[in-house]
Amino acid sequence: MKRPFTERPNDWLRTQRTAADVVRDAYAIQELAKAKNRSFEVASAIAIIIGAAGLYFWR
Repeated sequence: MKRPFTERPNDWLRTQRTAADVVRDAYAIQELAKAKNRSFEVASAIAIIIGAAGLYFWR
């Protein structure tokens, strides 16, 4: 996704969800999935965490 041009690119970043938010949500999903014994949600949450970490370090 291309960032819209602004004088200060940080303004655009502030309106987006941070990687920490994504990871926190993924951990919450993972805890729910563990409680329900659903392996698919655990796997997807782990994938989300890895993706968020990749985005965080790529920035």
